[in-house]
Amino acid sequence: MMMMMMMMMMMMMMMTRCFSRHRCQLIVEATNGGRWSFPLEFCASEPEPDDVIYIEAAGLNKMSSVSFHLSSYLE
Repeated sequence: MMMMMMMMMMMMMMMTRCFSRHRCQLIVEATNGGRWSFPLEFCASEPEPDDVIYIEAAGLNKMSSVSFHLSSYLE
């Protein structure tokens, strides 16, 4: 079951276009001496758009414009 889930995850990652792919190992150590190693792969893909801006045309060969404010959540 676990192997099937891992294969499905790998197939999903292969279908996703990655801009950046990173591999690492997650090592879990128990206090009684047990040790487990899990290979991990991270895929950074293009994010979903936050919003869509529609500009309505004023007519053929006429200029249209729209204005909006941008803000940062970090500030």
